[in-house]
Amino acid sequence: MTGQRGDEPVRDGPGPYSGLFGSAPDTYGYQTATPKQVTVASVIAIGLGALCLLVAALTLTSAGDQISEVLTGSRGNTSVAVAATLICAVVYLVPALYLRKRRAWARYVLIAVYLVAGLAALARNRRCILPTLAAPFRRSRDSGTPASGTPATTRSGAAAEAEAGEPLAGSGTRAAR
Repeated sequence: MTGQRGDEPVRDGPGPYSGLFGSAPDTYGYQTATPKQVTVASVIAIGLGALCLLVAALTLTSAGDQISEVLTGSRGNTSVAVAATLICAVVYLVPALYLRKRRAWARYVLIAVYLVAGLAALARNRRCILPTLAAPFRRSRDSGTPASGTPATTRSGAAAEAEAGEPLAGSGTRAAR
């Protein structure tokens, strides 16, 4: 044999002339089907963008003062809250649509957006993270009580009120004295 391509039969594969115009098939070329991970990532980003649009629409209703207070920290900033949620919607939706078209820049933009959102959440909740992570390990091994010395089980509602002798705030189970 001459050792040329196609001299020997290929087992469990296409023949030697199954490519474009009879050439060898290109197995490393551009894939036409969108990978499942790309579809999932774009659907998540589209969903987050849709939620931002929903919050922007709800800000324009009678609940606008409460939403603007949550987003900006003060009532009456409805226009700032609407602008912020619309910007967030654009930041999520535009890369998500181009991610479906398999543009590389869209992937990097979404990675940056998720990274910034995660860092902002960590910065906002920085005081709660370490106590939350350490809480499961604070029980002593022999007595079953937390390290602070309080009992492992806590009472709530009427049992705590009866023990303390005063009603809990907002419980409404005892009349005012």
